[in-house]
Amino acid sequence: MMDRGLALHAVLLGVATSVALVVWTRDKSAPVNMGDVTIWNARPADVEHVAFVAKDKTGGKSLTKTVSLDAHKDSLGTWFSGVAEVPGRETLDAGPPATKKTILVSVTAANKLAEAFAPLRALRELGRIGDDRADEFGLKDPEGSLSLTIAGKEHQLSVGAHTPGGGDRYVRDSGSSIVYVVRGDATRDLESADTSFVEREVHELKDADIESVRVAARGRTRELLRRGPDSKRIWSDPSRPDAGDETFANWMSKLDRLRPLEYPASQPERPEIVARLDYTVKGQKGVFLELAKTPAAAQAESPSTPAKPDFLVRTERTRQWAKVTTSVAEQVDQDLGSVLK
Repeated sequence: MMDRGLALHAVLLGVATSVALVVWTRDKSAPVNMGDVTIWNARPADVEHVAFVAKDKTGGKSLTKTVSLDAHKDSLGTWFSGVAEVPGRETLDAGPPATKKTILVSVTAANKLAEAFAPLRALRELGRIGDDRADEFGLKDPEGSLSLTIAGKEHQLSVGAHTPGGGDRYVRDSGSSIVYVVRGDATRDLESADTSFVEREVHELKDADIESVRVAARGRTRELLRRGPDSKRIWSDPSRPDAGDETFANWMSKLDRLRPLEYPASQPERPEIVARLDYTVKGQKGVFLELAKTPAAAQAESPSTPAKPDFLVRTERTRQWAKVTTSVAEQVDQDLGSVLK
């Protein structure tokens, strides 16, 4: 009697598991391949171009976001540049919404994206889904499309709905027509590309690795040393290496607040260089920061408002000029006299 009871429970458990699997995959007919499935093999270093189109259907309107990223390689590694275009919202008293265009420059986030797509792995393979079932997966009218050029070969995906109760996505490989479930992290980053892929960090280094910095401005130069334990790091003059220079430390703290706000669509050809800093990091050169400003006359200001220059920074990490907060940059500029004493 006990054996028959256990057998019955085993049968019921098997049935329940099968039903749960069917509900989870939302597919009663397509074959399901569970586990780590490779859609295509590739290396992150071979990603050359990423193009993403997404439809924002909130508010009853279908608005299209587009993202384009191109890879560049130099002596420091791979970085990406591109543009994100996001349509604005309609208002009652205005015409068609203006499209916001954001220039993208990215290192860490874009390289992480390349790693997510090369190789591209899926959580599940659902097989080929018929047109009569495509709507269940958001693929009858796809919510987006993704195109990647990897080592000269183009790969395309139709991006469908999110999985039930999760953040993963259904996608269809245009080459094979097979539907997969992939992690949603990469598409989420692309949907917010106007913030995700705007490089905000000016360097990728640890303070403990900085040994010195050379400041050049207004025809003068000065070198300061970085010394002390992690909890009590000081800037000091080489003539007094154990005595902290508070004036320079305060100036460097202001300089550290300069973070890229946006990258101009047209890079300035000859901005006025305010100061250049060259760092020695673990005995190596190559880390630098240039602070510059554009001529005030080049800006279109109203006659009653005094024109102010735009301040920009460029470093080994950003590769391009980026606008920074004017008020902070002005303080850095104004305090240069006391730094170069």
